[in-house]
Amino acid sequence: MTFTESIQTCFKKWRTVKGTASRSEFWFFTLFITLVLIPLFIIFLAVAGNTGNHSSGTASLLVLGVLIVFYICILPASICVTVRRLHDIGKPGTYYFVSFIPYVGSAILLYFLVQPTKEDSPYREDKVNLLDEWNKEAEL
Repeated sequence: MTFTESIQTCFKKWRTVKGTASRSEFWFFTLFITLVLIPLFIIFLAVAGNTGNHSSGTASLLVLGVLIVFYICILPASICVTVRRLHDIGKPGTYYFVSFIPYVGSAILLYFLVQPTKEDSPYREDKVNLLDEWNKEAEL
């Protein structure tokens, strides 16, 4: 999956936790977020560091507002692609909450996210559809 395909896929599936996300999809989307946030943060620091006049305070608040709006807009897509990436390695999406463990949670989640794709993951779309068909046949 290319850089632009992964960004498009993540935004199309911004509220979908069903299915899987490949490593390239996840990491390209993470790279996109980083490439947008770093320049915005640098602009914020440059504007906020210039405290000589009143207009710099207003400009820094404006840049900070853009940062916050961007982060709020990107947060659902980021959470969903992380959950789908966990599904890709065969882990349930609730493992996302491991990141809330102080000091070590992010490292544990990072360990999971760098794991290779597990082909026999029960969360893969082809297996999910197969299970749905089996359940429909069982009901008949």
